[in-house]
Amino acid sequence: MLDEDGRRMERGWRHAVCAKTFELLRAEPYRDHFELVEPRQSVAAAEAKPLDCSRTPLRHPRESKGLDYDATTEAAGPCCGPDGCW
Repeated sequence: MLDEDGRRMERGWRHAVCAKTFELLRAEPYRDHFELVEPRQSVAAAEAKPLDCSRTPLRHPRESKGLDYDATTEAAGPCCGPDGCW
């Protein structure tokens, strides 16, 4: 997907996004097409560090969540079925 600001998001990969993009993806017409992950820890807007939303390369979760980040979860279910992938 290429959004209105020129950022490319690839299916099946996690992408760090700024608060503005997160809120846009939470709303129609995007909300049914993304699995949004809430921040691990809430940060007040006044204390939040800026996120370079123009950057498109994939980032390791430790870049935004800290070097000690090691949370792993299993997928909720298969993403592909007899009618294709979603």
